[in-house]
Amino acid sequence: MILSEIPIIRVQFEQNNESNLLTYILPILVALIAAFIALCQVKSNNISSARIAWMENLREILSELIVAYADCHLIVMNMHHKLEEARKISQIAIGEIIKTDYHLHVASIHKVNKLANKVLLYLDSDNANHHRIEALIDKLSKNLRFEDVLNLKQDELQENLDEIILLSKKIFKCEWQKSKRIWKI
Repeated sequence: MILSEIPIIRVQFEQNNESNLLTYILPILVALIAAFIALCQVKSNNISSARIAWMENLREILSELIVAYADCHLIVMNMHHKLEEARKISQIAIGEIIKTDYHLHVASIHKVNKLANKVLLYLDSDNANHHRIEALIDKLSKNLRFEDVLNLKQDELQENLDEIILLSKKIFKCEWQKSKRIWKI
C-alpha cells in the first residue's frame, strides 16, 4: 500500500509547487507592470510640465514683443512729427529733438531685437506656424530703422501683430492638447 500512495503524493507535491510558484510570481509580475506604468506616467508628467513652462515663457515674451513693436513704432512716429515741426522753426530745434528723442528710438529697437531673438530661440522652424511667426518677426524687425518705420503704416503693423497673436494661439492650443495626453510615452 505504501507504494501505491507515493505517486499520489508526488503529484500533489508538484501541483502545490506550481500553485506556490504562481502565487509568488504573480504579485511580482503585477508590481513590475505597475512600476512600468508609474514610470511612464512620471515621464509624461515631466514632459507636460516642461511643455507648459515653455508655453508660459513664450506667451510672456511674445506679449512683451508685441508691445515693444507698437512702442517702437509710436516713438519713431512721434519723433518724426517733432522733426517735421522743428524743420519749420530751425536747425537748432532739430538737433535738440535728436538729442532728446533719438536715444528712446535706439533703446526701443534694442528691446525689440532682444525680445525677438528670445522668441526665435523658442520656435521650431520645421513647424509651419512657428515658421510663419519667424517670418513676421523678421519682416517687422527689418522695418525698425527710422526711414522704414515711417513707411510702415499703423494698420499694417497691427495686422502683422494680430497675425502673430493668432498663430501663437494656434501653437498654444496644439501644445496644450499634447500636454493633456496622459498615456503618451
